[in-house]
Amino acid sequence: MTVFMTGELMAFPFISQQSLTMSSVIGLALSITGVFVLLSGFFLVLYYDRKRTWHLAEIEKADKLQNRKIRIAQAEEMLKELLEDK
Repeated sequence: MTVFMTGELMAFPFISQQSLTMSSVIGLALSITGVFVLLSGFFLVLYYDRKRTWHLAEIEKADKLQNRKIRIAQAEEMLKELLEDK
């Protein structure tokens, strides 16, 4: 956001002692809206990234459990085959 000022420096540049023009009001409104959209986007990215990370961790845990079950089932089949051969 850029504020152009002429004359003496004011402590609060948005609160002007001079009359406000339509372009300055629109500029201020658009600047505030832009900052709000930017901050909202930043926080939404953080929020959804955390949700995505949690979901990926859950998928990874389920995949490990599934792979372990498959290995146990394969080991049981091999044992059954060995017992049948004897």
